[in-house]
Amino acid sequence: MRLAALVLFGCTLAGCGGDAPAEPGLFDQARQAGQAVQSLQELGERMEGAAAQPPAEPVDFRRLKAMLPETAAGLPRTAAEGARQGMGEFNVSTAEATYAGDGDARLTVTITDMGGVQTAMMFGAAWSVMSVDRETDTETERTRDIGGFPGHEKYNTASRSGEMQAIVADRFLVAASGQNVTAEQIQSAFKTVDLRALAGMRDEGRPAS
Repeated sequence: MRLAALVLFGCTLAGCGGDAPAEPGLFDQARQAGQAVQSLQELGERMEGAAAQPPAEPVDFRRLKAMLPETAAGLPRTAAEGARQGMGEFNVSTAEATYAGDGDARLTVTITDMGGVQTAMMFGAAWSVMSVDRETDTETERTRDIGGFPGHEKYNTASRSGEMQAIVADRFLVAASGQNVTAEQIQSAFKTVDLRALAGMRDEGRPAS
């Protein structure tokens, strides 16, 4: 099962079976293949480490929901919800808030506690095992440090939409996304979540060793 998942993920990175045209030049193709292999190796190593660590009981989603503010980037909160879902030992807590104004602008901020199961975290955020720095006429995408945690940003100027994510303490996935907003508004909405407070919950619910 693990091997199949790794192969599938590796093919996704390398473009196996896809219809997208290959980059011109042997150098570019070799670079893509090398990055895919390196990412696959890193994923395997992290999955092995995750298997040795027992999952934690997720933080009550009501606490996560309380961390979502009433306003974000100047837009009022129009809805908020939370839930806990799982199967067997694997459980997830999620809190989400939506912000909107009189126009078409819309923002969503989400906090997810994966219970410290890094395997699930990585498949939910494939960028966490990659290094990305990409730019076109209308879109930018990059991975970078966000507040001391691994993060990812993507924004399209044509659609005025994008997202910002970070993995906190190898456990929490914080995300802000928006439509008909600026990149700065998405960043502002993301910054409403106290990443350090989440990091302080790193070991909550984890079985005593």
